[in-house]
Amino acid sequence: MVLESLSLDAASQTISDCLPAISVFPSLSQLKLGCQEEDSKLPPNFKALAPLTALEDLTVSRWDNICWEGGPLLPRITQLQLDSAERVALDAALPSLQHLRVEDVGILVIGGQHFQALQLSSLLLQNVLKELSVSWSQLGSLRELHARFMGEAVVSGTAELSAHTNLTALSLGWGGGEGAYDSACVLLQAAPRSLRSLSLEEWPDDRVPPPALAGLTQLTSLQCGSLAVIPHLSSLGHLQEVRFRFNSAADLSVHDLAYLSEVTGLRRLRFGLRLAEAGFRTRCFKVLHKHLPDGCEVEQA
Repeated sequence: MVLESLSLDAASQTISDCLPAISVFPSLSQLKLGCQEEDSKLPPNFKALAPLTALEDLTVSRWDNICWEGGPLLPRITQLQLDSAERVALDAALPSLQHLRVEDVGILVIGGQHFQALQLSSLLLQNVLKELSVSWSQLGSLRELHARFMGEAVVSGTAELSAHTNLTALSLGWGGGEGAYDSACVLLQAAPRSLRSLSLEEWPDDRVPPPALAGLTQLTSLQCGSLAVIPHLSSLGHLQEVRFRFNSAADLSVHDLAYLSEVTGLRRLRFGLRLAEAGFRTRCFKVLHKHLPDGCEVEQA
């Protein structure tokens, strides 16, 4: 029998002792390593994984410090997940990497002398707490970026992001107060004009300035968790599709309809909540069509 998938959850010393033995499974394509110590004494030893040349999917979780540096060790890795760590530093050559996911980290550093990820198209950063430093110029193939902040994280290197013309989709979220919102806004303000799709987890209340959208001149699709974004849509001259994840068509006010009528290029308005009663839904949609630009379709989940 050929072993293709393996999950190992143990103390850091136990995992360190077991890694050399894993090399007897040359066909291993998926590996999950999870440290069960509250205070991990040994960092993960990525060099011990070098014999696993068939490995395509790697997850490393729950170490205090996850640091991967050096030349190419795993040339076929296409998916990498690093999560639940105080600090993550990725400075390794990963020539086949396409999807990188980093979750629940205090400090995250991506890039450096050895870093290579020429095929990386999707980057998900979920719940960054303290610091985010990414060498965006080394992520030339990046198409999709999702980032969610918890707490006030220091975000650096954004000047490189503004020049990143291949990035077309950006998703932002925040939790834990105004500091997290400010961190998300730093990325939004640095977003390149090439951006076509934007997703905002929510919209801030009146106590803080709203995020600036007017500079996103090529934006065609917007998703938001709040109707409060509507007054800011008319500045987006290429906008064609808007989706509200947590609302139904019945939630729109007269003022909302007036603002939407000014989004002249709008072709699709989508709602995440359904209006179940057919008669009420028909009447509601009829009112919407009277105010929306000609040719705009209304859809619900």
